[in-house]
Amino acid sequence: MWEEREPPRPKEVGKDGVHLAHHTDLTGGKLPPNQEQNARLSDEAKEAMTQMHEDDPEKWNVAALAEHFAIRRERVLAILALNRLEKEAIEQGKPHFPELRELARKAYGPGYPKGNGEKHIALVRTYPKYELLTPEEAEKTKVPNIEEVIGKKSKEEEDLLVEEFKERLDFNTGLTGKTISREPRFVRAPKRPDEGWSFVVKPLGKNAPPPYVGMPDGSQREPTEDEELYIKQNTPKARKRIE
Repeated sequence: MWEEREPPRPKEVGKDGVHLAHHTDLTGGKLPPNQEQNARLSDEAKEAMTQMHEDDPEKWNVAALAEHFAIRRERVLAILALNRLEKEAIEQGKPHFPELRELARKAYGPGYPKGNGEKHIALVRTYPKYELLTPEEAEKTKVPNIEEVIGKKSKEEEDLLVEEFKERLDFNTGLTGKTISREPRFVRAPKRPDEGWSFVVKPLGKNAPPPYVGMPDGSQREPTEDEELYIKQNTPKARKRIE
């Protein structure tokens, strides 16, 4: 039976009548408090991060910067990308709205020099599983260490999340797929080429041939690098959902 209910609202009220947010830690205390600190690094910290990476990208790679500033690798990638875009806008004389940075500083404070060790914690569900064993079998049975299981799964999931995040970030910021239009067809339909359309074709089936590009004259060719990226983006990833 379906019953409509009011959405939950915070019951606790802080100073000046401001509602306090309620958070639930589902990691069992594995994350430090004040996770907001990781999202509020100071401008000086972000600029230092970018300068360190530019001066010595091998020493100060993404993983090293994440460890040094105690934040996740995805946040490092985003900061480096945004600083790169801002630098390009300034060099090209495009508007970059520096006054917004000052407004944010006045509203939220100067920020923090480092994070406090944010990290991905895998959600490992445990269910009772009963088996009938002899005393001899019970002695030989090794009970898995749940902390080791969580640590291993967390690293595997984080590596996958970082890989997918970087692929999307590079595409969204124009580092990859430069010839692929970012605008939906219903916003601005591309003009039909004089020679006609070419189509990216991905044959279906277990033993299907690799994707190809069908040309207006009926011939075929191999996809370009950007077309390969387009095919990859439209291919569902066979993996379990990460929570």
